Amino acid sequence: VWCHREPPPALEPQEVDLLQKIYKVYALPYVCQLSDFQKFAVDMNMTNTKFEDWTDYIKPFWWEVIKKAVSVQGVVGLIRSGWTAIYGAWAAWWMHKAVEGGVFVFGAFTATKKAEA
Repeated sequence: VWCHREPPPALEPQEVDLLQKIYKVYALPYVCQLSDFQKFAVDMNMTNTKFEDWTDYIKPFWWEVIKKAVSVQGVVGLIRSGWTAIYGAWAAWWMHKAVEGGVFVFGAFTATKKAEA
């Protein structure tokens, strides 16, 4: 799941601004912190829950996206694809910045929920 960092401290205005740019490009709703998903799991009577921060595993992905976008082949492809693609490629920089800055977090979780009768 895509999350923002855990407070405290509260998200700074520049962090919120960065997240809002990402939300717009990737058509994301507001993201919450990973611990909120733990609360949701409890509220939904889920068991065998396991939550982990996988951000360190995901970090290299965004740098690879950026490297591909700025390669000769990537630039030519972006120009041919138009402004939407160019804007999306630019957003990879925002994601990289948010992940490296600890604002954006990638969480993983598993849980079990009994079938409803």
